[in-house]
Amino acid sequence: MHSNDAGQPPGANPFPRPQRTSRQRARRVPERLLCEDGEEIILVSGRKGQLFQADAADFDRLMALGVSDQWFTHGNGKGNIYVQAQVYRAGKGRPETIARLILDLGWGKNVRYRDGNPCNLCRSNLYTEKGYAKNAPKLDSPGEGTAE
Repeated sequence: MHSNDAGQPPGANPFPRPQRTSRQRARRVPERLLCEDGEEIILVSGRKGQLFQADAADFDRLMALGVSDQWFTHGNGKGNIYVQAQVYRAGKGRPETIARLILDLGWGKNVRYRDGNPCNLCRSNLYTEKGYAKNAPKLDSPGEGTAE
């Protein structure tokens, strides 16, 4: 047996197992800002360092509907990205697209971005087009919300 210089009792493992760390990510906290025009916006940090912005009134409405404030992007494999979050209803979470939730869209409408930036989720940047929406959210009260 070798000598134990670390002051451990004889027979103790000289190579102790490292402490396990949590795989849970640090919670990203949305930030409220006041714009020059007096409008309040929310900045939400994404998983990969992106910054998403939305109108504060829309953000507060989404939080009341059970939408998580932890937003992330999802690609469709064709170069388009969508900002999504988990929506919790009846204890179950399902990812849904934030822009569709903001405009309260059902089937048959697509969301487009005036400046081409899907991270800018301010209502003034969103508009709709007719088209097939594969993953339209199934809201409790379907609406025809358009921001034109």
